[in-house]
Amino acid sequence: MFEAIGFLAIKLGVIPSDFSYAGLKDKKAITYQAMVVRKVTPERLKNIEKEIEKKRMNVFNIRSVDDSLRLGQLKGNHFDIVIRNLKKQINDSANLRERIMEAIENVKKKGFVNYYGPQRFGKGRKVHTDQIGLALLKNEMMKAIKLFLTPEDL
Repeated sequence: MFEAIGFLAIKLGVIPSDFSYAGLKDKKAITYQAMVVRKVTPERLKNIEKEIEKKRMNVFNIRSVDDSLRLGQLKGNHFDIVIRNLKKQINDSANLRERIMEAIENVKKKGFVNYYGPQRFGKGRKVHTDQIGLALLKNEMMKAIKLFLTPEDL
């Protein structure tokens, strides 16, 4: 995402801090990102669409807005997970297709674990990410803050 912002900033003659966004994106994923850029008209952005496409990026829903975006302003995420190059394990007697369908049904019935990890709480020290996540889900904010500020015992 930051590479895209840098490219767009150069092409539009603005600085990267003129861009605002509501979330951070995975470097290895194909993503959509809502952004606002100050001091740029929709027409100016449309004028560089061909150059943007050469960088394998697309710009959609270009329009004027009154306010910037802020981190955390997202209302949620949607994920399409693509798994490529699956190969049957040598010692696995199950049919690969059956194994995949079983896994899909399991996710449908039980859900998918959403870990509260470094993306949410930062890197460089050990924190009780599972307990922080649970406290947040229970709306126990003071407990979550205390857990975040107290490193795990080693």
